[in-house]
Amino acid sequence: MGKLPAFQFYPGDWVRDSISGCTLAAQGLWLRMILLMHDSDRYGYLSVNGSPIPPESIARRCGCTLEQYESLLAELETNGAPSRTPEGIIFSRRMVRDAQEREEWRALAVQILEDPQQIPTSWRAIRELILHRDLNLCGYCGAFADTVDHILPKSRGGNNHPKNLIAACRHCNYSKNDRTPEEVGYVFMKEEHG
Repeated sequence: MGKLPAFQFYPGDWVRDSISGCTLAAQGLWLRMILLMHDSDRYGYLSVNGSPIPPESIARRCGCTLEQYESLLAELETNGAPSRTPEGIIFSRRMVRDAQEREEWRALAVQILEDPQQIPTSWRAIRELILHRDLNLCGYCGAFADTVDHILPKSRGGNNHPKNLIAACRHCNYSKNDRTPEEVGYVFMKEEHG
């Protein structure tokens, strides 16, 4: 799976969950830690090569001293914001759960789209499956995708078969319009579409 260009942000978590009882400084640290977890080698975890990122490194990357980091982390842990693996790796329960759900939906979408008997007939259902299959990543540029493009446009004989559909960001989809990717100069991010 490629790196996600964005992550879901749940305002309700920040105003109703335990994080809301933390100081603004602790909330800021948690947000910076979430950004690091998003970019980590294991999504949702503060790890490098399967080991915890050292506290000094986290503090530096979050823009605070080690003492500030340890104090604010203690506040976050007292309020139940982060979790830790048995190996001591800090992680976000929400991010890990979201990643697992994304992968389950992607696997289901791939399974359904590979069986012609299971391909839905409604465009809305097909669209959702394609977006899940492609992890909401534009097949042309890798940005967040919230539209689905017909690789061979319908106006030129294309159909709604999953092999002719690709998740696309609005810019790429609208720029391509009724042309083929080759005519626009687009290159596919994954070989399976090329």
